[in-house]
Amino acid sequence: MSEIIAHHVKDKQKIEIYDPTSGSGSLLINIGNSVAKHVDNQDHIKYFAQELKANTYNLTRMNLIMRGIKPNNIVTRNGDTLEDDWPYFDENDPQGYNPLYVDAVVSNPPYSQQWDPEHKESDPRYARFGLAPKTKADYAFLLHDLYHLKPDGMMTIVLPHGVLFRGGEEGTIRKQLIENNHIDTIIGLPSNIFFGTGIPTCVLVLRQKRDNTDVLVVDASKHYLKVGKNNKLQASDIKRITDAVVHRESNRASNAKFSRLVSKKTLRENGYNLNIPRYVDSAAAAESWDLHATMLGGIPVSEIKQLTHYWQAFPELSKALFTHKSSHYAQLAIAASDVKHSITQHGEVKTFAQSYANAFNDFDSYLKAEQKKTGTFDAESYPAKIIQVDALITQEKALKKAIKANAEALHLKTKATIENLSDQQVNALLELKWITPLLDELSQLPSNLIQQLTRQVQTLADKYATTYADVANEIKNTEQTLAGLVDELTGNEFDMQGLAEFKTFLQGE
Repeated sequence: MSEIIAHHVKDKQKIEIYDPTSGSGSLLINIGNSVAKHVDNQDHIKYFAQELKANTYNLTRMNLIMRGIKPNNIVTRNGDTLEDDWPYFDENDPQGYNPLYVDAVVSNPPYSQQWDPEHKESDPRYARFGLAPKTKADYAFLLHDLYHLKPDGMMTIVLPHGVLFRGGEEGTIRKQLIENNHIDTIIGLPSNIFFGTGIPTCVLVLRQKRDNTDVLVVDASKHYLKVGKNNKLQASDIKRITDAVVHRESNRASNAKFSRLVSKKTLRENGYNLNIPRYVDSAAAAESWDLHATMLGGIPVSEIKQLTHYWQAFPELSKALFTHKSSHYAQLAIAASDVKHSITQHGEVKTFAQSYANAFNDFDSYLKAEQKKTGTFDAESYPAKIIQVDALITQEKALKKAIKANAEALHLKTKATIENLSDQQVNALLELKWITPLLDELSQLPSNLIQQLTRQVQTLADKYATTYADVANEIKNTEQTLAGLVDELTGNEFDMQGLAEFKTFLQGE
């Protein structure tokens, strides 16, 4: 989302970004970082955020300020996005009408939550498209975001897949969005990539005005890295998605496994259903078996042609491996057991391997030279810390490997030593490990009992060492001493009256 938005607004001098369900503000921060790469001054980026929960709203403001964003570039509001739209009137200027329109809107709202659509038919956010059903506010959030875009703005929103195909009121809204040319891109994401939900989600990219009438459909659900119980998009996965969106004209192949441009005509024919598998088949192709070749032998030429990218690099290798029986079938020109030898020893393959080796010859020297060019980093700098962390990780791996190897060696040595003990050594070991400790424990029992008895008797003696009469006498003596000290104190009239009353209390009069 960040990279897509950043590419769209990269030519603007001043940029305004809005997140109506800001949470901790992470989306705004990520997009701000991506946009900052394309602007001369980060202070030209202004952030608008709205959040329902007061604690989280404060977290948004704190996170933005901690990232070095100036307070006058931060406008945050604690409010219900659907019930209480961004104020049209400045609270400090009740006469000033100031609707909010921005260059980019980003949001990851709560999925399919209930809301109250009553009396909102004339709300300008929803009037053009209709109201989302009471039980699912997904399209209410989407239409809110779309409303706050400038004519050349772009929005991205994360929603559950149901918004792509559910009928009823949502189907009507979806039809209007397609017919009015607002939906630009749909990106299917893997499941388990967001904290708190395991359901697969999608990113919808919408614009107020655009020249294209088609919709780009991207299925990125198979491209991720498994990290524990969660899935994570790698940098390469994110770049692949971004490239598909930025270079959308390269997605016109109808049999693409990752992305495809779908015409408005095709969407109409499919009843405005945007379910991703209808347009992009990302499933791995099932292996096919040629019946003729299975029954009569041979290799289908069509399956040999599936390796065309190899034959383009090694045009003579194909001729060395196969002979054609007909235009449709071929057979191996060598014994099946010689396939590996024939490929690795073929002239074109050996030439390729040598060329590759030559290309990277002395590459280590090049890297070392580049490292010297870069020079040293300041010890407190980010690159220096990364290098230190990498060195520590490498050292940790080496130490763990050494510990494991030493533990295994110790285990084997211990096992071999025990197995080779003589009867005399076994008896000595039993005496050392069993008989001697047992005798030591037995010899300590009497002294342990005596020590325990001593502690208990001492506790009993201390318990009754001081009588109540002793305590009473000590209190009386202390009070008399304190009463005598009171006579030495001085003060004003009221202080002396208080001290006199206190002395009377001490003396028990």
